[in-house]
Order: sequence, then C-alpha cells, then structure tokens
Amino acid sequence: VRLEPFGPTSFEEARTVFAEQMRGLRAGGVDAFLLETFWDLDEIAQAVAAAREVDPSVPVIAQMTIGLDGVTTYGASPETIAQHLDALGADVIGLNCSVGPQAILEAIEKMATVTRES
Repeated sequence: VRLEPFGPTSFEEARTVFAEQMRGLRAGGVDAFLLETFWDLDEIAQAVAAAREVDPSVPVIAQMTIGLDGVTTYGASPETIAQHLDALGADVIGLNCSVGPQAILEAIEKMATVTRES
C-alpha cells in the first residue's frame, strides 16, 4: 500500500503498523530489524522511526531497491538513498533485489562515497 500523497496510507498509520510488527518481533527475541525492498524514502523513514520507537538499542538494517536505471521507482538515486538512510540513523545501509549483482555493486559504490562511514 502506497503512502500519502501517492496512496491512501498516512505516515502515522504506516509507522503504527510497522511498530506493531516490530513489537512482536522484539518480544520474540530478534537481534536486529531488517527493513528491505523499500522503494519509497518516506515509507522506509516511517519503518526506521518505528524501529527506534520500539527499541532504540536494536540495530536497524535498511535496504531499498532500485531498477535497471539505477534509481528507485520514485526516482531516488543511490547517493540520495544513502544520505537519507544515513540521516535517519540506520545502522546498516544497503540495496536488495530487483537487479543483478553488477547494478547493485555500481550503486553501492556510489552510496559509499556519501555516507558517514564509507
């Protein structure tokens, strides 16, 4: 389900649903929250916020997905993704799915140049 303004789900509603799922995972003893295959920077921001709300001590691994053109469905470049996820305080930043290893490697190399710890 897409978030506002592209869909019917509000930021608050998304964060609430993510937090509910993460509370269950945390109660089950997870060691980290793995957020993967996001296309929307606003949506992953809500997931990271929910993770920090549930338990700020649990590491957050945040991964987005890109197309063959090297950007997300919403047009975010690898550099923008990295800067955004870094600013959100994700512990690990990455990409997954969608394209093969060569395209992912090229994008990760771009991301590494703009993060706090390259």
